[in-house]
Amino acid sequence: MKTILKVLSFLLLWKLRRSFLEKQFGYKIHPTCRIGLAWIFPNRLIMEEGSQISSATVCKNIDLLHLKAHASIGRGNWITGFPLGSSRHFAHQTDRRPELIVGEHSAITNRHLLDCTNSVTIGRFTTFAGFHSQIITHSIDIEQNRQSSKPVRVGDYCFVGTNCVLLGGSTLPD
Repeated sequence: MKTILKVLSFLLLWKLRRSFLEKQFGYKIHPTCRIGLAWIFPNRLIMEEGSQISSATVCKNIDLLHLKAHASIGRGNWITGFPLGSSRHFAHQTDRRPELIVGEHSAITNRHLLDCTNSVTIGRFTTFAGFHSQIITHSIDIEQNRQSSKPVRVGDYCFVGTNCVLLGGSTLPD
């Protein structure tokens, strides 16, 4: 049933779609925000004033997508993670948070891959620019012989260009 509601919401004009997403999924979307023709279905969505998500972007299997004031996500991005739940994968990481938080006036431009199996935080006035860059929060822990994940943090006033790869545990300072 939930999948049918998602598909139906995709067909609505933006004003109706925003209202539908708020009522059916409990999303918090400021009236000045906009989502293009994009498949954006995290468990929780918070879009603050003036934030936007462009068309052809996919966001699924994460607990939280939070765009702070005037943040934007461009076209053709793939944002996914491994959700919390009863799976044995990542069960040893009780503090793991599959989420993407984009700071005020920050932007993720076009055609990037963001693995939010663990928390990805992008600071204020930061640009994840160019295209084909990746944030990968999970990998194989060879020593433990299991999948593991670590958060990634990109600080305030940073610039990440084309074809960059940020691995779990990475931090770009302010």
